[in-house]
Amino acid sequence: MKIFLTSIFAQTILTGYIFYHAWHAVPSGKTWRLPLVGLFVVEILLFFTGFFFHKVLDDKFLYFLQMVCGTWFIAAVYLSMCLFVMDILRIINHFFPFFPKYIRTYYRQIKIFLFFFFPSLVIFFLSCGFYSFNHPKVKYQTIEIHKKAGKLEKFRIAFATDIHAGYIVDKNQLHKYIDLINAQHCDLIMLGGDMIDYDLHILNMEDMASEFRRLHAPQGVYAVLGNHERRFDTEKKVEWLRSAGLTVLKDTVIMPELSFYLIGRDDKKNEDRRSLSYLTTGLDRSKPIIVIDHQPASLGENLMNQVDFTAHGHVHNGQIWPYNYAMYWFWNGFSEGYHRLGKTQMYISSGLGLSGPPFRVFTDSEVIVFELVFKAATNKFVFLSQH
Repeated sequence: MKIFLTSIFAQTILTGYIFYHAWHAVPSGKTWRLPLVGLFVVEILLFFTGFFFHKVLDDKFLYFLQMVCGTWFIAAVYLSMCLFVMDILRIINHFFPFFPKYIRTYYRQIKIFLFFFFPSLVIFFLSCGFYSFNHPKVKYQTIEIHKKAGKLEKFRIAFATDIHAGYIVDKNQLHKYIDLINAQHCDLIMLGGDMIDYDLHILNMEDMASEFRRLHAPQGVYAVLGNHERRFDTEKKVEWLRSAGLTVLKDTVIMPELSFYLIGRDDKKNEDRRSLSYLTTGLDRSKPIIVIDHQPASLGENLMNQVDFTAHGHVHNGQIWPYNYAMYWFWNGFSEGYHRLGKTQMYISSGLGLSGPPFRVFTDSEVIVFELVFKAATNKFVFLSQH
C-alpha cells in the first residue's frame, strides 16, 4: 500500500499532465474551471497529507487516503495513456495531415467529448478490475510426474499465494478466501508467500489469525515466506504465522505420506537462504521432488537439481493491465501460468490477493488446485520446451 503514497514523483507528473489537458479541454470561465481546479487541489492535498503524515494518521483516515490516492494513481496512469496517444496523433497530424475535415470543424466539441469519454473509459477499466478482485477463480492444473510416490497415485494441493492480508484484504475478504480454499477439499494446503501485506498492526486489530486457523487439510497447512514477510520484523511475522496455525517452511524438506519430497524455500530476499543443492543433498532422486518458492527467480537452480515441479507467486501477472506485459518481459516469459523446461514443470500463480487498491485490471485473483499424478518412470525423453 505504501508505494502509492511514496510515488510522489510519478503522482505529481501524471496529475500535472492530466490537469493541463483538462484545463484546455473545458470552456473558459468559472463554471467549468473552478470545479476542475478544486478537484485537483483536493487530490494533491490528500496525497501530500498521506505522504508526509502517514506514520501519525488514524488508521481509518489512512485507509481512506490510501484508497483515494491509490485509485487515483491507477486512474491517472490510464488517463495519461489515453492523452499520450492523443498527443502522438496530433503531432503526426501536424506534419502529415490525416484528420478528417469534421475533426477540424468540430474540434472544440470533440475535446469536450473526450473530456468525458476518457474518464468513462477509465471507470470501465477500474470496474472490471474491482470485479476481478472480488470474484477470485479456482483454476485446476494436472501435473504428471513420471516417478513412483510410494503407494500414492494422486495428490491434491491447494496453492494460494500473495494474499496480502491488511487494509484492503481485510478480515471479511480473508474470510471469503479461506472458505474458497477449504471448499477445494485438497490433501494439503500450501500458501506461497506474502500472506501479510505490510505490518501486523491491522492483522492483530482485526484478529485475522482466527481466519487462518480455519484452514484445514488432512496432510497439513504450510506456508513459505515472501518478500513482504522479509521486509522487516521477519521473526515477529513468522511467529504470528505459526500462532495462526500455519507450519512455516523456511528452507525445510518434508515428506507428505512419506511418498514425495516437498521443499519450502525461504524468500530470495534473504541472502543467507540455503541453496537448493544443499536442501536436496541426500534425497532419494527416484522420488518426486516438489519445490515451493515465492519468487520465480531460481529456474536454472531448479533444473540443475532435477526438481520435478515448482510453484511460485510474487509477480501478480502484473496485476494492472498493461503492466502484465512489462512483467512478462522482466521475467523472461515466466510471469504467469504453466511452463515446462526439460523435465522440470512449473506454475506461476497470479495470486489470490493484491498489493495496492482493490483492482485487478484484466488479471485474475486465483486459487490453484494442483492435481499431482504419479506414474512409473518411462524412458521417454522430454525435449526442452515452453508453454
